[in-house]
Amino acid sequence: MGFHTMNKIVCSLLMFVSATYLAGCGGNTYGGSNSTPVAYTVGGNISGLTGTVTLLNNSGNALPVSANGVFTFTNGVLSGNTYSVTVGTQPAGQICTPSSNTGTISGGNVTNVVITCANAYTIGGNITGLNGTITLLNNGGNAKVISADGTFAFTVPMLTGSSYTVTIGTLPGGQTCSLTNGTGTVATANISNISVVCRTMHAYVVNKGSQTISQYSINSSGVLTALSPATVSTASSAPNPVNITIDPAGQYAYVTSDTTNAIAQFSIGSNGALTPLSPAAVTTAALPYSISIDPSGKYAYVSYNSSASVGLFTIGGGVLTAGAVASVSPETGPWGISTDPTGKYVYVANHGIDPIYKNTVSQFSIGSGGALSTLTPASAVTGSAGGEAPYYISIDPTGKYAYVSNGNTNTIAQFSINSSTGVLTALSPSSVATGALPFHITTDPKGKFTYVVNYLGGSISQYTIGSSGALTAMTQPIVASGAGSYDIGIDPTGRYAYVTNNSGNSILQYNIGSTTGALTSMATASVPAGNSPTTIAIH
Repeated sequence: MGFHTMNKIVCSLLMFVSATYLAGCGGNTYGGSNSTPVAYTVGGNISGLTGTVTLLNNSGNALPVSANGVFTFTNGVLSGNTYSVTVGTQPAGQICTPSSNTGTISGGNVTNVVITCANAYTIGGNITGLNGTITLLNNGGNAKVISADGTFAFTVPMLTGSSYTVTIGTLPGGQTCSLTNGTGTVATANISNISVVCRTMHAYVVNKGSQTISQYSINSSGVLTALSPATVSTASSAPNPVNITIDPAGQYAYVTSDTTNAIAQFSIGSNGALTPLSPAAVTTAALPYSISIDPSGKYAYVSYNSSASVGLFTIGGGVLTAGAVASVSPETGPWGISTDPTGKYVYVANHGIDPIYKNTVSQFSIGSGGALSTLTPASAVTGSAGGEAPYYISIDPTGKYAYVSNGNTNTIAQFSINSSTGVLTALSPSSVATGALPFHITTDPKGKFTYVVNYLGGSISQYTIGSSGALTAMTQPIVASGAGSYDIGIDPTGRYAYVTNNSGNSILQYNIGSTTGALTSMATASVPAGNSPTTIAIH
């Protein structure tokens, strides 16, 4: 055997031994059941990018990308493990959306992740009159907290073709805010025309005994704070004032008197103070009692307690001009009057004249120029016993339901309102119990709760409004309010309630539970009013 032949045999034996040894030790990197796992790259392609986007894989391995084209994360992912590519930081003015971005590594690099970028636009506008902190929402989220007047924009931009709906999440204390231009569809520019206007709320209380109107602002805790001057006299324009009404825009106030046939009229300044108009009062028919103004602010309707009729006034620059008079005959003694939120119907509670009490609500439609026409039937019955002596009417904000306080039977009559005809139909049950002599009644601005002041009971009955409109007494059905409680008013935000205490010359103050509607006394339980306060109006 030659040298070369022996050398080949030895080399072959060494290679065989080496291969056998390595196989036994699991040293094959690419095969066999005991092979070492391999890490593979994750990447793909990005398009439409005009700035810098930061991509993440499995919430880490941040990869800044500033150009369109192929991208690859620096860290690999072991075979059999999952990957999930997301956007960590969006480029300025753009939104990048990933697709084909999740999966499991299976023996090869991932190259099919797609990142598509497109221009996005901010949603914003301007806020004025703010005194506190307001929270705005876009499409129910992306909360924007604002504490000063000026321009605002939500932090999350939106793509072309996206719909936006901006709403008020939380109002500033003591203020109400209105929002306009809050909905739309994004085109190819930032949205900057949303307007939020905030204002301090004010309250006005008629003091019959002192022939004045107390005027207040509502502070951030809901407490009434007297303006300067604290009162305005009605002695010459409306002696012995009884009822006060504010027009829907909050520009004018009107006050009736139960001893003279006149209505005093005031303008409301930017600071909330009342100033008599010229003329300071207008002449009316016999004994004007309650006033209701239609939602447009063009027409005022007045119940004439002695003449069993309803008067129409047109409103121009705040001044009332007498129009037609509609009869509620054969009913007598009309008291409370309400216009529905749609501005289509007017309802009048016919209380009667002592000792002849009535039990009906007259119902009218509003026609051209505000003229009233009697519906068919002309009235709805507030109770089957007769002589229920209804006082006041409250209509819920949707215009679907009406509630009437029956003074003689200690009940609230409850009705549905036919949206096409305006006719009232008794609900089931037709009434709910109250305290002694239910008087003024009101429903909160959200249409969830109703409250009635019990004049002789010195209390407030409180109810929730069900899906059918029927009232259900709250867990605590009665809240104490003191002897001579006369009227109850709720602020436009539905957070606070105020009760005039006729005997105590004060105004009781309550917080309204946001979910339960239950009244609880404020830390400052009451504030002073004039002599014998009767009604309250809040705007």
